[in-house]
Amino acid sequence: MLDEVASFEHRHLDGRDPESYVAQLHDAIEDVKWCAENGLRGYQLTYGIAYIRDFVMDHLILAESFETSVPWSQVRSLCDGVKERVRKEHKDRKLPLFHRETFSKWFDQRRRSAAPAPPADLRIALFTTCSVEYNDPGTGKAAVAVLEKNGVDVSLPGQRCCGMPYLDGGAVKEAKALIADNAKSLAQAVREGREIVVPGPTCSYMLKQEYPWLDGSEDANLVAAHTRDLFEYLAGLHAQGRLDTHFPQAPRKIAYQLPCHLKAQNMGTRSADVLRLTGAEVETMERCSAVDGTWGMKKEYFELSMKLADPLFKHIEAARPDRVATDCPLAALQINQGTGRAAEHPIRILASAYGLEVEE
Repeated sequence: MLDEVASFEHRHLDGRDPESYVAQLHDAIEDVKWCAENGLRGYQLTYGIAYIRDFVMDHLILAESFETSVPWSQVRSLCDGVKERVRKEHKDRKLPLFHRETFSKWFDQRRRSAAPAPPADLRIALFTTCSVEYNDPGTGKAAVAVLEKNGVDVSLPGQRCCGMPYLDGGAVKEAKALIADNAKSLAQAVREGREIVVPGPTCSYMLKQEYPWLDGSEDANLVAAHTRDLFEYLAGLHAQGRLDTHFPQAPRKIAYQLPCHLKAQNMGTRSADVLRLTGAEVETMERCSAVDGTWGMKKEYFELSMKLADPLFKHIEAARPDRVATDCPLAALQINQGTGRAAEHPIRILASAYGLEVEE
């Protein structure tokens, strides 16, 4: 093994046996403690590197640990080069931040207040979306806070990416593998009496429209029949007279961008309708943000994407709103890019209107 490592690092043992080579290294680096404990730490570090590599490759990001690509002496320059290349490639496009604590980690560790058991028809399984899980956990926390305020029991079943980014890129086989996993897990939640509630329009569209024909299983069809967009679900509660409509901190004027994937679900403007219950003036803007999944995030289409979204930017500016809202995380990025305004998920505005404190 040492001989292979040495070969990777363009060094040779020159006929020395591995034990003498290790002894020489020990003498040269006196402060390194050679023991079983540190050996275990080294193994854990290697495992961690491999886990991260496999995780990002699951999301179609080509990655490999640098120490297996170049000699150790060149790792720093390679890292600097990669960062500089990323900076140049994305010098114009604003990219989403990643949170150290994922939504699912927060959900599993949170303290739940004691509450009476909810009615059987007020139990949901939250499909968080990748955006909420990694980039915007605060939106997921707001969703949980609003749902629980309205007496809804929230669970978080096992889940993976909905598969849309893979489908968008033509990776149908990979998309189907994700769909099969999600369909099995979410169908189990449905059989336990839960509706599937989704805070992202692309993911809710995917579960409703694409799962049945891409998978076609009983599980996939069951999931599709029981999936609701978050505000579709809240509007349903209101229709039943079960939504709390006391809002002590009502917002003022809201510019609301209706995402294309909500329009494709033929469900009207449920987010805007519910926001109006707070007493806010809501101006709905049915203009595309022109991100179009992964298309608008690519360097070669950035300028065209911004040009196509310009009517939306002008509409927002002309409305002179106090707050800007959209259910789509990519539309939010685009709006911020084009107007400098932060676009929030409507559930954050609703949580604020209730006076709920939601941590980021």
